[in-house]
Amino acid sequence: MYVKTTPLATIGVLASQAAALDNGFGRTPPMGFNTYNPAACTINQTFVQDTINAFAEKGFGTAGYTIFGLDCGWQGTQRQGNGSITYDAGGFPDGILPLSKLANSKGFVSRSNFRLDGT
Repeated sequence: MYVKTTPLATIGVLASQAAALDNGFGRTPPMGFNTYNPAACTINQTFVQDTINAFAEKGFGTAGYTIFGLDCGWQGTQRQGNGSITYDAGGFPDGILPLSKLANSKGFVSRSNFRLDGT
């Protein structure tokens, strides 16, 4: 089927394309890693450290991966006095903050399913 376009419609399309910013935003979808995919809820400090380092060494950051997410398995069974969730000290003896700092130092934004204060 042939569709005839008018010159005005063609100019409108070209003008809208020319107005786009060339700042890199939106060229790729948000890309990242979630610990649930390979390990479900059985993660620990060593697994997370090794995975962050491997992602950086293999160039995932250069390929556009920016997010490193901890899914289930990091949280402990007890809560702090204010009700906030704690981390599993057996699996994460140094806490979550050093892992977050490691991910950030390798160019990833670190995320967990819950906000942790003071860990």
